[in-house]
Amino acid sequence: MTSQSYSGTGSASESGSISSSQNENLSPLWDYVTKIEKQRTIGGTWNFRCNICGETRSGSYTKIKAHLLQNSGEGIAICKKVTKNQKLEMVRLVEEWEKKKKGVTREVSLPCQSQDGVEIESSSKKRKSSLSPLARSFDMNTRAQLDEEIARMFYTVVCLLILLEILIITGLSLLLQLIIYLVMFPLVIINCNHITSTRKK
Repeated sequence: MTSQSYSGTGSASESGSISSSQNENLSPLWDYVTKIEKQRTIGGTWNFRCNICGETRSGSYTKIKAHLLQNSGEGIAICKKVTKNQKLEMVRLVEEWEKKKKGVTREVSLPCQSQDGVEIESSSKKRKSSLSPLARSFDMNTRAQLDEEIARMFYTVVCLLILLEILIITGLSLLLQLIIYLVMFPLVIINCNHITSTRKK
């Protein structure tokens, strides 16, 4: 298996930044092909020869990956001489490389907002998102139970007020009847006595 030196690393170090095409040049899959000629001064399109099947193709890293890993539908013929063990080994190397690349990307710090409003908003969103769906469900159930208790208490108070009003009206009516009875009863007795005394005479 022939290894090919990577092109463009000098310019990348001089500029101090690594582009996506230059980053792809670090992929271990380049060890399975031989670069012949770069088609453009900018970009990652190469004429290459597959070290496994010996065929000459052209394309970017995506095409090389599709050729070696036998991914059809990528606009390039697949390598028919790749063995199962070689394919598994290449998949493992690509996965390890992509994990390492993602780890380097995470280490790059993003510019943070220093405004208080943004910080408060982001922290509140974090607190909201920290609640699991189960916790949110319990919170909704608790709120529903509280609403039911408030409605039940309001209904009970209304019923008590209506009952009290009925009792007050009924009590006033009975009191009025009692007053009338107490006032009229002596008059009736006096009237009866007067009639009895008149008859005796």
